[in-house]
Amino acid sequence: MVVQENNFHEMAKCVTLGEGLGADAVLFSQLVDWGTMAAHELVRRQVHFPEHPRHAEFVEQLRDAALRHPIVDLGNLARLVPKN
Repeated sequence: MVVQENNFHEMAKCVTLGEGLGADAVLFSQLVDWGTMAAHELVRRQVHFPEHPRHAEFVEQLRDAALRHPIVDLGNLARLVPKN
């Protein structure tokens, strides 16, 4: 799942779906610039950056117990998981 401003609140549901389907892994990734959208749209969606208006809300979602399920791989978002 490419995590962005319009779907970060669905991460736990994605884990539940993966678990229900018997997936070996559920991989999450931050939205990166592949040159497929306008720069202003990319910035608006990149909730993983501290400057984003909803970043704190996103980081709080990373505390969800569902994201500690063994099938979860937070990929390049792992560094953002709160330590406590």
